[in-house]
Amino acid sequence: MRNLTGLLLCLVLGSVLVSAQITETDVREMIARVKTTRVSELDTALSPVMPEKWLSLRAGGDAVISWAVREGTSPADDRKYGLPLVEADLFISGRPSAVIMISTGTSEKKITGKPSFSSGEIIKGSEWIDMDRLSDFSAGPKGIHHLEIH
Repeated sequence: MRNLTGLLLCLVLGSVLVSAQITETDVREMIARVKTTRVSELDTALSPVMPEKWLSLRAGGDAVISWAVREGTSPADDRKYGLPLVEADLFISGRPSAVIMISTGTSEKKITGKPSFSSGEIIKGSEWIDMDRLSDFSAGPKGIHHLEIH
């Protein structure tokens, strides 16, 4: 009887854990959702353009944007940070230059509501500068290499 109870408990917990995991399809949908959300929906101080165009305008022609989905290690993390997050990594001349995190879901790993800005960092050499909102990224005529903080 004890073995049967243990087996049933494993099956129930296993199915709960499997149902909460993000699939490759989920990842593609989350990234596509963020890519089609105008930056003005993430920060009302910005123009209504798509994130890739907005980042490219700030970074210049040699920029590469890499997209990924990040999960928390616990349901508490997920609730606190709005995980899962879509991460946009900006590379200029092969070097990391900025990281932007967009909240896309819930602790149940489901896409919900509209995406929202979670955090951002500008990377200048060994220094990481935190951003409170997307509009804190400001590029002058020389591009993101010379970003200023507002």
